[in-house]
Amino acid sequence: MNFRLMVTTMAVMMALVIPREGATGNGMTELQIPFNITIDYIECLGEGVEIDLEVTARTHFIELQSGRVHYVENWFMEGTASGLSSGFTWFAHGASPFALNAGAAQFSNSLLSNLVFEPLDGGRKFLEKLRLQLVVDANGTVRVEHEPPQFRCANP
Repeated sequence: MNFRLMVTTMAVMMALVIPREGATGNGMTELQIPFNITIDYIECLGEGVEIDLEVTARTHFIELQSGRVHYVENWFMEGTASGLSSGFTWFAHGASPFALNAGAAQFSNSLLSNLVFEPLDGGRKFLEKLRLQLVVDANGTVRVEHEPPQFRCANP
């Protein structure tokens, strides 16, 4: 499991189990989460990058009288990336919506994260797509299914 996936999974799980002390009357909570990760090699760039992101996670949690829950989380990500060999820099930005509706039975929802890396000093524009699925069975066992991050460069 890569570092970003592990941190993302932990953040989602913490948001589900931590008491809502910071929540307003309407169930909204906002967290700031820093990420730093190094991607060893991105084929279309021909090099690796170091990525520093600040994630603002806004969550809304509602528990209904029926026992079902409704949970919505939106991540707004901004930061920079630096080329490991070229020294190029990029401005990174993106959003990742996540919604969960569940009851006592098994549920499964997926998180799709899309980041755009805009060149600041000569590099190529590139994009990252990350998908993971959170599955919880009726016994409360949590399983994370994921695809490796996908990178692609925009046309020059």
